[in-house]
Amino acid sequence: MSQQEIADECPGTGQHGHMDENAVGDEWYVICHVCGAKWAGGSTLLVPHRDRRKG
Repeated sequence: MSQQEIADECPGTGQHGHMDENAVGDEWYVICHVCGAKWAGGSTLLVPHRDRRKG
């Protein structure tokens, strides 16, 4: 992992995000409580992801 990737990583990584079950059908999403990143399904444990607040 490069220094830039480390600097851009969200500090919420490894913490538990919020489940959003308001999607149509059987789909649900995990939302990062720090930066607001959102992805479909999986665990509520936040995987490494880019901090959306940094543009």
